[in-house]
Amino acid sequence: MRSQAPALDTGLEPHRMVTVATFTDLTTAEAALGVLESEGLPASIPNAQLLGLDVRMSNAVGGIVVQVPAELESQAREILEGQPAAAAPDHPGPACPFCGSRESRADRSRKRLLALTLLFPPLVLLAIPAYLLSRGMLECLSCGKYWRPER
Repeated sequence: MRSQAPALDTGLEPHRMVTVATFTDLTTAEAALGVLESEGLPASIPNAQLLGLDVRMSNAVGGIVVQVPAELESQAREILEGQPAAAAPDHPGPACPFCGSRESRADRSRKRLLALTLLFPPLVLLAIPAYLLSRGMLECLSCGKYWRPER
């Protein structure tokens, strides 16, 4: 018969950690972690080592999360809500003609199209017209529609 090893009694009660914020990039998550630690709250990014190896894994593990002990959750959320948004643009783009939002970015489909033609070279002939037509397009971050701004 096998005997089980006795459980170690360290006298410390383990903290139940709760997620107070979820991010899509490691840099922003580490900035939030630094804010919480500078306020004296113990915080961690539990999957930081995995994401340090391959950031693309963040979607597979549910995003990059910042966690604090459960009893400090409300205090941590207050601290993080008081911080300015990291993604807020200094100079908003042109207004979207569909929803009126000023949050826009350059269309990324051109880069995807180029990557696809590198993987499948025969697609170059089909991709050239699409690549040229998508030049100068903007994508609205609010409604997801694409448009060409007036010049």
